[in-house]
Amino acid sequence: MKKTSLMLLLLAGSFCLPVAAENKQDACRIPTLKSAYAELKANPQSKEKQQAFLTAFPDSWQEFIAVYHHYDPLTDSYDRLYQQAPQYIEYLKSLDQVDNTRLIPHLVDLTYGSCWDADAPNYFQEVLHELMTGKKEAFFAELSKKSKAAQFDFWAFYWSSPAKNGTDSPYEKEKKALESAMKDKYPQIVRAMSLAYEYYYGEVIP
Repeated sequence: MKKTSLMLLLLAGSFCLPVAAENKQDACRIPTLKSAYAELKANPQSKEKQQAFLTAFPDSWQEFIAVYHHYDPLTDSYDRLYQQAPQYIEYLKSLDQVDNTRLIPHLVDLTYGSCWDADAPNYFQEVLHELMTGKKEAFFAELSKKSKAAQFDFWAFYWSSPAKNGTDSPYEKEKKALESAMKDKYPQIVRAMSLAYEYYYGEVIP
């Protein structure tokens, strides 16, 4: 009986260690992000503060979810920066002092392995759509450096939606506008974009 109990404790410890390590890593990054956000709010036009905020912002989907969409089953609630997510993510649209060659790769890379969901993922998706309006050349130029799979991954998240809003929806209009503007210069990317729209718009399980 004692050997069985000891074995169970050892097994439990082996499974808990990675989780504890992940939580510790996330917790270490959050103070830096909060500090960068506070300093940017105090001086929003500072190039240095804008760059520092982008550097502190999650640079992978796993980290993004761990910071802004973390669910704690012990308390049955979302914690960490879940409540602050709208404000933090919204600031990505205000980084006008950060060069596109730095901003756009960060945003594109952040979508790898992504999946649409309400709240933080949805806020980020909305920011991408707003930035695309004035930075489509920068987005397509960055995507042109990526593999076909990476391009499709970006557009899959970009168009993901749990419901369609008819054939005259804002997404439909945007897709047609992007196809018209970019098809000659970036035909491969436009093809991936259009296919992702067909597969993911209105087809994501809410």
